[in-house]
Amino acid sequence: HLLKKNKIDVLMGTARIISNNSIEITTKNNSSKIISANNIVIATGARPKLPSQFKVNNEQVISYQTAILQEYLPKSIAIIGGGSIGVEFATIWNSYGSKVTIIETMNHILPNEDTEISKELTKSLTKSGIDILTNATVEDINYNKHNVSVTYSIQETLQSINAEQVLVAIGFIPNIEGLDLKTIGITTSKNGFININDDMSTNIENIYAIGDVTGK
Repeated sequence: HLLKKNKIDVLMGTARIISNNSIEITTKNNSSKIISANNIVIATGARPKLPSQFKVNNEQVISYQTAILQEYLPKSIAIIGGGSIGVEFATIWNSYGSKVTIIETMNHILPNEDTEISKELTKSLTKSGIDILTNATVEDINYNKHNVSVTYSIQETLQSINAEQVLVAIGFIPNIEGLDLKTIGITTSKNGFININDDMSTNIENIYAIGDVTGK
């Protein structure tokens, strides 16, 4: 209603940027339409990184999206990834009484943050009853209806932990497939996120990117 009231056109389909002023939109019935504009904003977001070896089924092994929406409170949960999302969910589940274990491949949690913050937070989380395993690489995940077994290695020694659920929180993947960014020369980081400056502009002056697709 608000879009219509403000005379904003909404076109449903898949977009492909074909020049710095043109977008081709393909609809579900495979018809296409080209629209032109002085400026283009890319706001396609991102999705959880869910490698196939983690066997995510959104029941026993879940993504953060499932974790947000589910009404079920697991008695125990293992969190793969000690970044901001993993730590946030760890504190939430811990406060509700779940037994929480964080498995982080780096030598400390919050590897992208200040080391002193990581050290102090580790003390706080450990004191509250959260187990934190660092330098730990997940090797395998197996589950049945009642239990999930996570096999991980620390210094080449295999160990395992059991939990009702496992949360995979190892980061995001930008939604850039099909946009043809390389064709028009838009640069991205090594992880695929769109590079922007302080004005949210890409390396092409009139094309902007906002939100999670930038990885900021």
